[in-house]
Amino acid sequence: MLLQQVINGIILGFIYSLLAMGMTMVFGITQVIHFSHGEVFMIGSFIGVGVAVLLTETGHFGGNILWVLVATVALAMAGAALLGILVDRTCYRPIRRSPRINSLVSAIGSSIFIQQAVILTLGSKFRIFPFLFPKGEIHFLGSMVSYAQIWIVIISLFLMVVFSIFLKNSRMGKALQTVAENQKVAGLLGINVNKFIALTFLIVSAIAGAAGVLTGSYYGSVDFFVGFMAGLKAFTSMILGGVGNVTGAVLGGLVIGVAETLIGGYISNDNKDILVFLLLIIILVFRPSGLLGERVAERL
Repeated sequence: MLLQQVINGIILGFIYSLLAMGMTMVFGITQVIHFSHGEVFMIGSFIGVGVAVLLTETGHFGGNILWVLVATVALAMAGAALLGILVDRTCYRPIRRSPRINSLVSAIGSSIFIQQAVILTLGSKFRIFPFLFPKGEIHFLGSMVSYAQIWIVIISLFLMVVFSIFLKNSRMGKALQTVAENQKVAGLLGINVNKFIALTFLIVSAIAGAAGVLTGSYYGSVDFFVGFMAGLKAFTSMILGGVGNVTGAVLGGLVIGVAETLIGGYISNDNKDILVFLLLIIILVFRPSGLLGERVAERL
């Protein structure tokens, strides 16, 4: 039972990690908490359910479910990426030089706006998401790992590795790091700051779209509210891992995922969210910088 809960928690943690990684990147470059990131995840889920239903009902790819999964993830990533760029262009860029509180309010407002737009256009009822993973399972030590869980881990690790390689080894990735370090210096070096901030939103939103498809297909349904809690857990993971630390965000997501399933399985499933946030508070009391965050001195 314990091992099974840990396995389920790791799968959930990978979803949180994908979102937390994106929120961390946006914060590292813009110093803004991207609260509408959860809604980008939700839009990716809705695009995914539409594409998945269309492809499965019309029999595209000869019924090969993995090709349907790949196509659904790709189109959801594209749609979520476009939404991410739109959010940056309309909600963040016009007030980028304003006080941070303005950007925070804009982030919360964009989150509410996207939620309400989905309710008005698609309704508030949940949608059934087709199961896009191969069926089957592996048993060991009295626990079970489904093929769906294995594919979620494979796709999540693939996205993380590709993102890490891009960030560390490509010229554009190094330019992004320069912008995150100091926007003024980056501008003096000839780097188009707005262009690379938009690129950041495109990348992290595409990853959120992929996470939306994986989550929707795994749990079998999606609704307008699915992005709120996912975004909140991603924000919690970012804080727990250490603000501005991408590796810490991934670790924080895994910790939150495992903690959530263990608390739900052994203590209270109804109050697991409250207890997860309580665990975060306790950890930050003893380590305010997070698990992998660095202590930074500030001048008074």
